[in-house]
Amino acid sequence: MLWNHNSRSVNLLVCLVVLFCVGLPSALGLENVALNKPCTASSVYGGLGRTWYPSQATDGIIVGSGWNAGRHASESSQSWLKVDLERVYMIDTINLWTEPEGKFAGYDNDYQLYGSLDDVSYQLIGEGTLVQGHDPMDELAIGQSFQYLRYNVIGGTNWANLSEIEVYGYRPLAMGVTMDIMPGNDINPVNPKSNGALPVAIYGTDLLDVTQINLDTLMLEGMGLRERGNSGNLGIYGDINGDSIDDLMLHFDMRDLDIEGLDDKFTLNGRLLDGTHLLGSDTVRIVPNGVAFAAPETLAASWGGSGAAIPEPATLGLLAVGGGAVVLRRRRRK
Repeated sequence: MLWNHNSRSVNLLVCLVVLFCVGLPSALGLENVALNKPCTASSVYGGLGRTWYPSQATDGIIVGSGWNAGRHASESSQSWLKVDLERVYMIDTINLWTEPEGKFAGYDNDYQLYGSLDDVSYQLIGEGTLVQGHDPMDELAIGQSFQYLRYNVIGGTNWANLSEIEVYGYRPLAMGVTMDIMPGNDINPVNPKSNGALPVAIYGTDLLDVTQINLDTLMLEGMGLRERGNSGNLGIYGDINGDSIDDLMLHFDMRDLDIEGLDDKFTLNGRLLDGTHLLGSDTVRIVPNGVAFAAPETLAASWGGSGAAIPEPATLGLLAVGGGAVVLRRRRRK
């Protein structure tokens, strides 16, 4: 008997049973990040003694549950279901289910699956046909990051429906950020004995919304943020580099600089409001006599708020081109 043969055979059998029963994504420790996440749909069917709500496509129940549009779909008149994962996830695998049994066995849906980071721009990430009872599940390998998923039914003999969407993925352990010490200055001269404020820009991207950065967690080589003037402002939001995405301008207190083991690269650490770790770095040149950093009062009015500092003339010119309204983040009162 296999169970008495040797421990290696037993371990192999156990592994195979786990993979068969719970699936490969679960065995690898990936969570179904779509479970109980909010859904919307093009239409909802209210027949057969129940209402087939969109939310039933993420309730974890495959048999006897799910969304139904109550209509046939075509390429010119598509039905859709959209899932908001509520944050960006690195998605490994997506399982799409229709009913694995029932009186409509053999009826099918042709579909296309799209993913998006911002609920505006979507890209096609999968397509196929789900056949109720015969071929009820499609497993799609994704390997990309998304927050929004949209399941479009574009044809088939069945009313547009989806019993369940399972999304196996994970939140990145750390998100890399693009930062610029003394923006507008390629040399980045730093005097370790300065008592001034070191200007740093963090650039927003399609993946990074800078308004979601927890400013109280940011540290740069031992330096915390310096409040600007008497206003308590910790950061300024605006488009610095002209890409129409908000960036974040900060000033770190040079008096807190950790000069032990100082080298030519400064590393930024922090977290988003949802706890995601942030990491970024930029090179600097350590100089004995330092450079003159702008005082907090300098040209404050040009930044749209009292007590906001302008780093240096080169940076001011760059920011003026980026332009637009800026929003000030104040330190939360305890």
